[in-house]
Amino acid sequence: MYKFILNDVLREVSPALTFLRKLKHFYLQIHLRLVTLILEDDVPAPSGLAKVFDAAVLTKYLFPLSKMPRYGEDWPSVKDIVANDERLIVFTARKMVNESLTNGTS
Repeated sequence: MYKFILNDVLREVSPALTFLRKLKHFYLQIHLRLVTLILEDDVPAPSGLAKVFDAAVLTKYLFPLSKMPRYGEDWPSVKDIVANDERLIVFTARKMVNESLTNGTS
């Protein structure tokens, strides 16, 4: 488990950015699998978490909030998620304004 405290989410040597860049390398090697992250978002900067995902060039792989099941609905099939290359599923403790990142209360 990794725990990061980010004072400056866009620093080139940020522990979170380093981790997410390694995650991207791993993600690109496993084409038929999903990656799920459950994050405790203590980033004080506005849209800080979204910015660090952008800096790691991972945003385009995120499963969008608009497709998250609500009120007991079913998830899309793994086949559909893989076909759309939205295999990076991120849950956060905080409610996110950015549609790309989700929270467990969606």
